[in-house]
Amino acid sequence: MRLIGLKTLIVISLLSLAGCDHANKKIQPQIHYTVQDRYLQSLPSSFSELSTLERETSWGSEYLIGNHFAKKLDFYRAITAFRRAEILTQDEDRRLEAQYETLLCYYLGQRYTEVEQSYRESSLSSISTNFPAFHDLLVILYDTYFQLGEVEKSTPILELLGQYDEKTAKTLVLYSALQKADFSFLEKLGKDLPLMKIYEKQKKSPKIATALNAIIPGSGYFYLGQKNTAITALLMNGLFLAAAIYFFRRRPIAAAIIFLGFEAGWYLGGIQGGSTQGKLYNERVYEQIVTPYMNREGIFPIYQLKNAF
Repeated sequence: MRLIGLKTLIVISLLSLAGCDHANKKIQPQIHYTVQDRYLQSLPSSFSELSTLERETSWGSEYLIGNHFAKKLDFYRAITAFRRAEILTQDEDRRLEAQYETLLCYYLGQRYTEVEQSYRESSLSSISTNFPAFHDLLVILYDTYFQLGEVEKSTPILELLGQYDEKTAKTLVLYSALQKADFSFLEKLGKDLPLMKIYEKQKKSPKIATALNAIIPGSGYFYLGQKNTAITALLMNGLFLAAAIYFFRRRPIAAAIIFLGFEAGWYLGGIQGGSTQGKLYNERVYEQIVTPYMNREGIFPIYQLKNAF
């Protein structure tokens, strides 16, 4: 009787929590862009072509090799060549260009730590707005610091970009909110972002899944569309509970306690699983809705780049 009473108390508590589901909106989706190679290859270079004399120098040869590999999106070999060009050239402007091309390769390869390190070790922090790739550098740095979770560095860059290109800055703000699933910000957009209404209709409540698993083991999984998991949870809980009852009646109490422990593990695991799987379900739903939208509308930072190689 005590066991039944405790179980009832747990169920009532979970059902009361289900009514406060608005507090459980936080999800951590994984959203990635899908850019075709030809898109990057179609973007023009930020810098002027090398002159005939520059092509004949050792650094010029390395620079050309770097550009060749970069256009083929072979970033590893491109970085090696650009590094050599940076070391060999005596022209400060061309050195800055080589440093930027190296940083761009790291960024397109999504190696954000290397982007940040490359920037720190370069002279790019001292450039002016006249630098041909100034706009793109700000976009790259903002996204890099955003990906690394360094808000204190990304915020001033976004403010500077807003002075230079307000439209791009607004797009990056939307990108950040969608990437983080910042519902408090996204809800303010209202009619301007109808995909949030689609998400609201398709999402499931992790707390309802938890409560259902507490009432009938496995029913929360069924609510989330995980039929095989639901059947497994129901059968395992039923078998262990039946075995525990059987041994209690037959009086081998030790065996009954062991099976009751197994049942308790499955039962409590199902309760936890309802919450975890509900959150994962919502993350997948959000990703399936938002990822195509961001790619279609060109919201990812990579689509804000005006130039490449």
